[in-house]
Amino acid sequence: MAQDRIEADGKTVPAATQGEFAKYLAASSFVHCGDSWGYLGRAIDALIRGDLHGAVHLTYYAELRGAISLLASEGIYIGNSVNFVLTAGGAVDLVTKDPTHSAAWMYLSAWNDQVRSKSLISKVLRPGGTTLSVWAQNMPSGGVNSVVSELLTRMAFDLQSFANDRSRRNTASYTPTRLVIEDLSVEVTASAVSRFWQVLEPSSRGTFPIMDQLLLKDVLKASYAPTHQEVDDSGDFTGEIDWTEWEHWLRHVAPASIPGTALFQELLSMPAQPVLSALFDAGNNSVQPAEFIEAMLSRTSVLLRLATGSCVHLLEDSGLSEANIAPWVQSLSVVRGLWEADDLPEDMLDLWSDIEDARVTLDSTTYASPHALLNAVGSQLLTLGQAERVVAWSFA
Repeated sequence: MAQDRIEADGKTVPAATQGEFAKYLAASSFVHCGDSWGYLGRAIDALIRGDLHGAVHLTYYAELRGAISLLASEGIYIGNSVNFVLTAGGAVDLVTKDPTHSAAWMYLSAWNDQVRSKSLISKVLRPGGTTLSVWAQNMPSGGVNSVVSELLTRMAFDLQSFANDRSRRNTASYTPTRLVIEDLSVEVTASAVSRFWQVLEPSSRGTFPIMDQLLLKDVLKASYAPTHQEVDDSGDFTGEIDWTEWEHWLRHVAPASIPGTALFQELLSMPAQPVLSALFDAGNNSVQPAEFIEAMLSRTSVLLRLATGSCVHLLEDSGLSEANIAPWVQSLSVVRGLWEADDLPEDMLDLWSDIEDARVTLDSTTYASPHALLNAVGSQLLTLGQAERVVAWSFA
């Protein structure tokens, strides 16, 4: 164990082992990412079973491990009261001895403020197959750094939000859960689980086209709105947005390859659609699990999307390929029951079809009770909790 070795070396990484430590840190980013998707799958399973507080507990740990994965892919080690950063020269410097939970959110928040994070995120997000950095070139928002920074703010990727989630986990984990009844309705549960999976649909290895498009829509609205406020006859702002210039503005902002595509047609109708960040705001300050759980799930999903994309970017940037991590992906997939050891899927994207079938079941019926929902889902309950599928079709 790396932590044991660090403790044995007096909470340092000696110069002689710093090269090996760098390899460990890179590899750990993938493993943390896989584990975080696993926790999130268990959270979805708990939600369907009516265990709202268990879902909060597991979502927080998915969020935490996602943060540790993302930081590890960027050369930052979060350990047990010992935290290191890998320098550009290959040295390993001790940063602080803060506890894991405090350090993870503190360093992620600090990383969010760095230009490096904006550069990575703008490359990882690829709405319409085009990086966010290209989309941002014509936006009147001060460049890609400003666009990404504002996006992270709207997504509640800040120290306070993560601290809130940790406090929510403490309440869910350590206090009696049903002295005050806080349950989701069965309709809300089915809808939330369906939406959770909908945004994770892949189109190729390591892609999240639906989620990336949702994030793009949020960026576009936020960029358009400040300079297109409606005014009344007295010249006062009404608080509404004037959408009459939307198509002209969108044609100017969109990369050259986008007009004429299905994505562009969808964006043209976007003014009538809610922005993704509204979901995060809805329950961000609530202490009631039924009010904040979907916002918490969504924030964690976006964080894991960034962590997964960062891992893919790390793999490509190192000159390696999916073949180099295939044994790990296959081992994880077999032990989590995605397939038999001697029955490797020909195409990892086929793993999505099972999810789509389960979503059809969720969306096609009005459920009278939690018992009715569980009976309707049946064996598909296992599938809906297997978020490790995202690992398989992202990394293999």
